[in-house]
Amino acid sequence: MNSAKSEIMRQFGECGQGFTLEEAFKLINHEVIRKQENPPSQSIEHVGVISGLLALNDEVELVIRFLDSIELFTKEAFTASLKTIT
Repeated sequence: MNSAKSEIMRQFGECGQGFTLEEAFKLINHEVIRKQENPPSQSIEHVGVISGLLALNDEVELVIRFLDSIELFTKEAFTASLKTIT
């Protein structure tokens, strides 16, 4: 039974990996751009700034400020849809 529990915990840990506080702090004040921009335009409308972090329910999310919005990103969402440019 312990081996089954440890296997479940191992699988959950692999798919549920989020930002650590250290990773999130290192990204503060970096500029990001959405990956879907084709071609990537670095005009002010498309660039965001990582301006904070939120630790909620044992998960760390990045707070990113764009010109017209503020959005939260988990590590999975961040790596899938954004890339850092600074």
